[in-house]
Amino acid sequence: MPDSAGKTAYLLHIQEGGSQYFALYSVNQLFGHDQSKQLKPDSDIQFRISGKSLFLKTQDSKEIKGRLCERVQIMGSPGLKCGGLTILGKDVE
Repeated sequence: MPDSAGKTAYLLHIQEGGSQYFALYSVNQLFGHDQSKQLKPDSDIQFRISGKSLFLKTQDSKEIKGRLCERVQIMGSPGLKCGGLTILGKDVE
């Protein structure tokens, strides 16, 4: 996120059965709150959805909060809308 000093964002992809969820997890590196290292691809993780947020439970029982994304089509291309950010590409199908 170039407009914010020290900010990093991760696109989270959770699949449960036939349902898929995408969320944007944003952290400010300057404050040292980045818990992304506790997230491993292709691993089981507990999660819950509340409103427009996705909460992931880490191994040390802390929660990581991400903003749920909506699926969109822009000029025939699949994408995700996560708040004010839109992500395009086949990886978001």
